[in-house]
Amino acid sequence: MDGTVHSLDEEIELDRYKIHTIESVVDRLVIAHPEDAEEKKQSHRLTDSVETALKFGGWVCDRVDTR
Repeated sequence: MDGTVHSLDEEIELDRYKIHTIESVVDRLVIAHPEDAEEKKQSHRLTDSVETALKFGGWVCDRVDTR
């Protein structure tokens, strides 16, 4: 929220008179070697995660961080 990552179990108070930016982390994974069988599973997981982000984000996925 507003550039800060929070856990879902945290109690977060919002200023009702301020416009906030709220983003959601859908998944975190690292794909290093896509030719490995395990990494191919991760590729499918990435596809599923992007589809979930699009579905719940109103068909908008702002970015996929590639660090």
